[in-house]
Amino acid sequence: MRIDGVQKAIGLAATVLLAAFVLLATTPTRPARADESRPNPPYKNWAAFNVGASSTLKSVLIDHSNDDPNTIDTTARPEGASEQVTTYKMLQKSPEKIVIEQTDTDIEAGSEVEHSPAKITYSATVSGAKPANANVSGVKEGEEEVEVAGKPIKCQTVESTIKIGDETSINKLWWTDAVPGGTVKQVTTKKQGPKVFFERTTTLVSFKTGE
Repeated sequence: MRIDGVQKAIGLAATVLLAAFVLLATTPTRPARADESRPNPPYKNWAAFNVGASSTLKSVLIDHSNDDPNTIDTTARPEGASEQVTTYKMLQKSPEKIVIEQTDTDIEAGSEVEHSPAKITYSATVSGAKPANANVSGVKEGEEEVEVAGKPIKCQTVESTIKIGDETSINKLWWTDAVPGGTVKQVTTKKQGPKVFFERTTTLVSFKTGE
């Protein structure tokens, strides 16, 4: 079972997909010029909160991509799942940019490993036309409530399917501007033909709006 590399990318993936889905859901039909600036969705979301605002998400990953039915893997745990907790915290805010600190903690049986924090900088605007992905299909938008720490949060949802060759990735994102970072829940399932080889579920654990 392959864990390294994929697992460490869990936290950042939530933020990257948020930006992609928000752009997909909100970009007007008029195509942007290459030299045209437009608001940067992650900046816009974080800028609504104060310095010190944070969100903590827990990801559960099951990766069967390297499983071989003819090989006994003595390193794989029976349930095949790994967990990671990621915290995003706003360090700086200005009219030009937002600086976020990302801290990942890997959770194993009886131990926790905290990785060195990384900084993410979001500029207030981005330039150029929004990149198109011809492999994306079946985009569905809606509204659902997700319970976080015992309280329901009303979310917008975006679900899409990406197919490249015989590999299919199904993504569903629950998000709201009421939460720093926007992500409340995210589910990604990848298939090779009919076989599921990758599943990741990310859920919001807690959040703070800042000082």
